[in-house]
Amino acid sequence: MIGHLATLADLIERAPRSAVELKSFGLAAGRAHFEPSDDFAAQHYQVLCHELMPAASVFLEPGAVMGGTVSDRAWTIMASAGFEPDTTSILADHLSSSLRFIRFLLVQGRPDDARAYLEEEILSWLPPFLDRLRTFEFAQMAQIAGALEDVVERIQLGSSNAAWSRPYTAARWKLLESAFSLDEERTSLAEIAEYLASHAASGLMIPKSLLAHEARSHRLPTGFGSRARTIEGMLRSAAQYDALGGICDFFDNEIAAHQATWNQWSTKGAAHWAAEWSQKLSKTQNVIRQLRQAESESA
Repeated sequence: MIGHLATLADLIERAPRSAVELKSFGLAAGRAHFEPSDDFAAQHYQVLCHELMPAASVFLEPGAVMGGTVSDRAWTIMASAGFEPDTTSILADHLSSSLRFIRFLLVQGRPDDARAYLEEEILSWLPPFLDRLRTFEFAQMAQIAGALEDVVERIQLGSSNAAWSRPYTAARWKLLESAFSLDEERTSLAEIAEYLASHAASGLMIPKSLLAHEARSHRLPTGFGSRARTIEGMLRSAAQYDALGGICDFFDNEIAAHQATWNQWSTKGAAHWAAEWSQKLSKTQNVIRQLRQAESESA
């Protein structure tokens, strides 16, 4: 598995340069005449550099900002263990850096530390990320998700389940709290959209392409820009064309799907995170409920 971790980290960071390199990762090419330099490179950029950048800070920092406290924390943990991540092109909290760190711990003969880092840090955001990878039409994304899930299981099976040796670990850290509230009478659609677009706040990990698809299904314009702007445009259009109920259904379904994911992973080393995200998802469900109520009162 140690060698597989290195190549998997490379695959997540960049598209493979050849079909031979791709197959060395233990992943199928997807079709007989696969050309990694063209199709896969474009798919890789679209998903892993644009739609779902696999960095913890994107999902855990308010406003989906890369870097910040989450990235600093990852770097500090790695450095304290004797590993200095290469941050020339990616941050310390990028999944590729995390996989290389776990490989370092395993080479050092520290499987319990590897499992602890996996469960205390990576599993704080990885479960819904894996589910999202599988929703894209590209077969390679589902294969990457499967390879990552296999790595998680093998790391857990390879440890003794002993306590992590890092001395300043007192307890698992809590997710960053969001101050968002719909209690005020004049909460704007822009603020609601910012909340729903932030995984750290709402618990929802929704790619922009999925939002655009949902808007098209209701024949709603969304505008251009960030995911928050896309959601704002969708909400405004839905309110104007009496489609807000359908959009609320979409978000309710997303909340249920995310909750189901965390329920599944609560038995696979992520029980702490499942409880944390469940609380956020419950708050988000209340936000959607208030949107429905606002629609009915204005009808």
